[in-house]
Amino acid sequence: MTLGQKLKYFREKRKMTQTELGHHLGVKKSTISMYENNRRRPATATLFEICRVLNISLIDLGLVNLESSVIRDPILKDLNPEGVAEVKKLADELRKTKRKK
Repeated sequence: MTLGQKLKYFREKRKMTQTELGHHLGVKKSTISMYENNRRRPATATLFEICRVLNISLIDLGLVNLESSVIRDPILKDLNPEGVAEVKKLADELRKTKRKK
């Protein structure tokens, strides 16, 4: 799935129109359409705001790789593959809990 397809998927999952999402972001419906059709890429700050509005993470959008994030974290860099798998499992559980709210 492309970034645009993921944005559309999560927006529709939240039963939100392009106009409504645009209102939250301070942009027009046409801008959201361009994002979803991969004709324009949201700025980083806009991506963070989209994640906040849709209650998702950059990981959900495929923009952050959990393994590379964990490996760069000085506290977690010494994790073995089993430890990385545990962190991924915990992150999935936290996302599920967050979405139920």
